[in-house]
Amino acid sequence: MSDIKLTPGSTYRVVSVTGLNETVENVGEFKGFVGLGNVDTIVLAIEEDGKDEPTIRLVPAHTVRMLDIVEDVTEEEDEDETEYLHYG
Repeated sequence: MSDIKLTPGSTYRVVSVTGLNETVENVGEFKGFVGLGNVDTIVLAIEEDGKDEPTIRLVPAHTVRMLDIVEDVTEEEDEDETEYLHYG
């Protein structure tokens, strides 16, 4: 496998540990990373039954024990679409 990175729009299953040494599983669309004080967090949009809007969940990165790729959205390379005009 080549470089693996978390890409926005992809769906991940994240298993993290709580302060009570219990595990919590979250499955959702990865939105990015957010700093919360001095803690880096993984931001997931979680679809829940009975809710129109997804719940935004912040999972502290240091609590993650396992991360599965459920659906990978490949990040498109930025192509230079600038049109250059040349007058000669």
